[in-house]
Parts: sequence; structure tokens; C-alpha cells
Amino acid sequence: MKIFNLSLTIALCGFLENVSAIYVYACKNYMFTMTAVDEAIASVPHSHMHGKFAKDSRGGLGRKIKIPLHFSDEDKMGVYVILETYTNNIMDVMVHPDGEPHRGEFCRIKKIEDEEDDD
Repeated sequence: MKIFNLSLTIALCGFLENVSAIYVYACKNYMFTMTAVDEAIASVPHSHMHGKFAKDSRGGLGRKIKIPLHFSDEDKMGVYVILETYTNNIMDVMVHPDGEPHRGEFCRIKKIEDEEDDD
């Protein structure tokens, strides 16, 4: 008698459904693709990866690093990531819209469906 693992099947179907989706970090007025955030983190020199300790939106402690994401040269927005201390995994993305270091908002992960052309 074979045992059918339904949870694995459901997870696989969910994964296949999400293949056509794009995930972004969405703040009030800004959206960043996960790829753009990953590339911005990769462009930060290793010597600058030792940021201040900060709490993420769930209260976990990580390192806060400023990353080079801007929409224009005049933009004074500061974009930061909070990384896990040892693994450098992204815990949160945070935006300071006016460059003020003490006023900011956390971004949420949002799924945007790819729109297929009907032409």
C-alpha cells in the first residue's frame, strides 16, 4: 500500500502557480523587485556590510545596511535592508522617504501576477 503525501502535492501546486508571479517589496509609495534588492546588496562593498544593529518588523535583531536603490539623482530617499547577523539573509527592507534616519517604514512582500497579453 502506497501512502500519498497530500501536503507535498499541495505545496508543489502552490509553487507551480507562483512561477508566473513577480514578488516585490512594497512600501506606501515605492516598489522594489526582489532581484533589484538582491543586486543592490551585492553591490555594497564588504567593508560596508557591518551596519548598526536594528530590529526588524517582527522584533528580530539584525544588521541595518544602506543599499544603493534610487529612482533619480534628486531622490533623497534612503533604502535599507536588515540582514541576519551570520547568514546575511534579508529580514526586512525599510525606506526612509525623506532621508531622515529616524522616520521610516517597513516594506511588505507583495505578489504581482504577470499579465499575459491576449493579442
